[in-house]
Amino acid sequence: MNHQPFEDWIFEAKLTHDEEKQLHKHLATCQDCSRLRQAMKGMERTFSSPVHAGPKAGFAMRWQKMAVEREDDNQQSAAWYMVAGLVVLMTSLVYLNFGANWFANFNIMTFLVQRTVNVIQTVGSLFSTVTSLVNAFQTIPGQVVFVVALVLGAISFFWIVLWFSAMRRIFAAQRKAI
Repeated sequence: MNHQPFEDWIFEAKLTHDEEKQLHKHLATCQDCSRLRQAMKGMERTFSSPVHAGPKAGFAMRWQKMAVEREDDNQQSAAWYMVAGLVVLMTSLVYLNFGANWFANFNIMTFLVQRTVNVIQTVGSLFSTVTSLVNAFQTIPGQVVFVVALVLGAISFFWIVLWFSAMRRIFAAQRKAI
C-alpha cells in the first residue's frame, strides 16, 4: 500500500481540513501509519511535558546526616592519632630514659646521669652511623637510591592505608553495634 503523502502529513503540524479528513480515513485502515502516528504523539507528549530533575524527598536530611557522620569519623580519627602519638611518645620516653633498671635500688641522680650519658652516646653513635650512611650513599648511583626510597615509601604508604582501612572497619562495626 502507498503510504505517501500520509507519512509526511503525520509529521506536519498544520494540515488543511481536507488533508486531515484523508489522513484520518487512511489511519483507520493502515496499522503501520497508525503506529507511526501514535509514536509521534508519544514523542510530542514526552518533549512537551516539563522534566523535574530535583532531588528525591529527604535529600537535605540525608546530606546533613552524612555530614554529621563524616565529622564524627574525623573526630574519632583525630582522637586515635592523638592517642597513638601519645603512646609512641610515652613509650619512647620510658625506653630512652628509664629502661629496665627503673625499679632497682639506685640513687635516682646517679641513675638519671647514667641514662643521660647513655642517651647522648646513643645519639652520637646514631649521628656517626647516619654520617657513614651518607658517605656510603654518595658512592651509590642516584637512581638506585631513588628506587630504594620509592619502594620504602610505597611499603610505608601501603601499611598506613591498611591501618586506616582496618580502623574504619572497626569504627563502622562499633557504630552498627550501637
